[in-house]
Amino acid sequence: MRRVLVRGETPGYADNHGRSPRWARTTTATSPARLPGETGTLPVLGGLRARQGRSKEALEDFSRSLRLQPTARAYHERARTRRSLGDLEASLDDLEAAVRLNPQLSWGPAGSGWAEAWLAEIDAALERDPRNGRLWAWRGDCLLQLGRPKLARASLDRALRRAPRFAWALAWRAQARLALEGPSAAFFGDLERARRLDPAYARSHWLAAEGHFAKAEFAGAGRALDRALRLSPYTAPLYVARAKVRLALEDRPRALRDLAVALRLCPVFPEAEALRARLLDEQALKAVRAPHP
Repeated sequence: MRRVLVRGETPGYADNHGRSPRWARTTTATSPARLPGETGTLPVLGGLRARQGRSKEALEDFSRSLRLQPTARAYHERARTRRSLGDLEASLDDLEAAVRLNPQLSWGPAGSGWAEAWLAEIDAALERDPRNGRLWAWRGDCLLQLGRPKLARASLDRALRRAPRFAWALAWRAQARLALEGPSAAFFGDLERARRLDPAYARSHWLAAEGHFAKAEFAGAGRALDRALRLSPYTAPLYVARAKVRLALEDRPRALRDLAVALRLCPVFPEAEALRARLLDEQALKAVRAPHP
């Protein structure tokens, strides 16, 4: 069985601007136009207006929030609002800005339960604009969320014929390759091209870590995760992944520190909780069995 760093869906939403991992974060006023809590309130108000069908007002709320403080939530919500208004290219720009801040985000809300709805929305957009390479790439990402790597690979191949320098499509095709054929030379080749084109995309480095870990190249996996965490320091699953690498390298103290950080960012993270509890139990048992003077 191939070694895997992160299994299934992973919690731990994290904006990478500011120290708090919460979407609606209270801020300190730095100018008369920036009131405490305003950047947290505006995305919520925009979301309410969007659900009421008041899309133009919602768009202004999200835009004002982003002028005050760029957050993944505001970009993501504005992307959805722009799609509802028919402004596809601007919505894709916002979506990519959101994912750059939080590599766990995708086309729609977090969680694979939404992915079928995302796919239907993307397919409808492709009927109107079948030559849009970025849309084919996002379709591939959606299919990856649904656990359909073969279909994802076909969409991503098509995306790269239309947009050969779209680094994220290369990274996502690498993810499909990893699922289909393991950490092959083609997998690492796609990732190398993706990282040359966009070295600031954290998911490329995260995927490289997965490939190295699967090959038992634990030092290489650790270096890739270090790079991913420099780019995305508030993404809890990255700390869990690095904890697993450090355990493979027999560095338990630093593995426990990574798990503690993950749980500070995301207090409800069952995988991190279980792994930390196991390590602490083993540590306590070893202390009990140790000879006493």
